[in-house]
Amino acid sequence: MTALMGPSGSSKTTLLDVLAGRKTVGTIEGAIRFSGVNVSKHYLRRHTGYVEQFDTLLDSLTVREMLLYTAELKDPSNVPFREKAARVDAVLSRLALWSCRDVRIGSALARGISGGQAKRVNIGIALVTDARVLFLDEPTSGLDSYTANEVMTVVKGLAKTGTTICATIHSPTSYCFDLFDRVMMLLRGHLVYAGPNGQDVVDYFEANHPEAAMFGCKAGTAESTDFIQKIAPIRVRGAMRRVEWMVDLTTRADREGRALECARAFQGSAECDRHEREVDEHLSTPAEPSESMHRELHVTSATTNGVAWGWWIILKYRFLKDFTDVHYLAPRIADKVSLGLIIVSLYWGVGKHVDSVTATNVSAVLMMIAVTPGFSATTYVPSLVLERLLFYRERNDGLYSSVTYLLAKMTEELVAAAISSLIFCCLVFFPLKLAGSVLLFLCVFYLTTTIGIALAYLIAALSPTLATANTALPAYVLEFYSISGDHQWVEVAIESIFLVVFFLTAWAALVSVKHQKR
Repeated sequence: MTALMGPSGSSKTTLLDVLAGRKTVGTIEGAIRFSGVNVSKHYLRRHTGYVEQFDTLLDSLTVREMLLYTAELKDPSNVPFREKAARVDAVLSRLALWSCRDVRIGSALARGISGGQAKRVNIGIALVTDARVLFLDEPTSGLDSYTANEVMTVVKGLAKTGTTICATIHSPTSYCFDLFDRVMMLLRGHLVYAGPNGQDVVDYFEANHPEAAMFGCKAGTAESTDFIQKIAPIRVRGAMRRVEWMVDLTTRADREGRALECARAFQGSAECDRHEREVDEHLSTPAEPSESMHRELHVTSATTNGVAWGWWIILKYRFLKDFTDVHYLAPRIADKVSLGLIIVSLYWGVGKHVDSVTATNVSAVLMMIAVTPGFSATTYVPSLVLERLLFYRERNDGLYSSVTYLLAKMTEELVAAAISSLIFCCLVFFPLKLAGSVLLFLCVFYLTTTIGIALAYLIAALSPTLATANTALPAYVLEFYSISGDHQWVEVAIESIFLVVFFLTAWAALVSVKHQKR
């Protein structure tokens, strides 16, 4: 169990992303070896667990359903359900989640499990398919000291059962820090210490950094964690100017120079020689892969199952939950009902007479009905934007492909649209006494609604934030509405300009977001 430490910007998360096969920005050089054997990023995604800093869970599922959902998507489809359920129950027991297995995860709008339990559920998601290595990105962030100690005690128990664990951690309690067997410290991407935890790390900094003497203490005491974070050159920032011996490193060049100085000090130390000998020993005697592991090492797909299986499992766990959730159904039906009531109140029985006034009123009603689904498409934008982090995490875990997710989401939306379209058409067609076929009226409105959903998903997928999507969608629809008519060439020209501007804006926003992440 290794603690990966360093200040923000030290490349801790970048290192975890590279080791877990998740890094997609920048150029990666070198080789990643699993027990001394070269492996692909697909293997790493399938057989390592990654617990992100922020919880990304389905709030409508219970704790046990969340783990079963993950197990069914990640395990091969030919594995019996009983075997998956037994493994999930074992994980629930190991993580002390058995008592809340049937409790809904919840959200800000619906009360559910506690923060510590949510963090353990995220760990369970990584373990449910028997991950060989578990990476945790700041697992104690946002937790109080008691809950943080509780979570890390559970993680330590996993290490004792054979799971290799590497966790980035900020300002741990002395209890949490003492649970780690090894410490790796980074400063601006440079390795400044790697070795055993405890008295070894204390002795190293006292021996190689004379300024450490004023903070001398013994490992295992209440001050040891604070000692490490002060002495390790990971806190040489302006906020620590009050400490006399620390240099005021106000420029980037100063900080980079300090990082290189600390890295050279470690490279010339006995601790570095010992660390390199241990690594060389592991690499010189790689594990002999079994026949099953040999097949695993040569996987060419990030997902275990095909599109059809992933589509079915997503709907199996999410469809009924969503359609019994008022927060999901209300926005999709309420706007159609309210619009129908407004139209009925304004045009009651408008179609029972045949004259020029009636024709004008009926045309106005049909125009209103035709353009409304475009504006009301904003209802479907949050569904995609707010689930983006969840989608990224599940796709990176190898649960499904982008196509699988899109098909499952559109299936749900099309069923919901069918229900809302039927309600709207019954509410409007008969009270207005419109002529013609009610079935044709229903089909046209349903088709128009589905086009609005597809447009909303396109805008939501291109927009980096919810605010951007909610601004772009009405503007896009309004542009269509304003130039509709007989001026086809004008419409094509304006539409082309609008599309170019929109896509360039979306691209610039996405590049900005990626740069910030990098």
